[in-house]
Amino acid sequence: METARVRIIQFIENQNIKPKIFLQKTGLKKGFVDKSHINSSASDIYLSKILDSYPELSAEWLLTGKGEMLKTKCKENVTE
Repeated sequence: METARVRIIQFIENQNIKPKIFLQKTGLKKGFVDKSHINSSASDIYLSKILDSYPELSAEWLLTGKGEMLKTKCKENVTE
């Protein structure tokens, strides 16, 4: 079963985010993105920090693996 931690690493790689930048932005420790800990779970606090730092990341995808990795942007209604 794929964990949220696996999906976080997928997000980092997909978006070409340097792990050091990800850790600085989220305030998480280096071991969090260490692939040797990939099967361990991530706490709600860590997931919340990640979603706060990367609002484009879909919470549904992060938590369940369902749907798209990134939120779809709502198009603004433009009147002509």
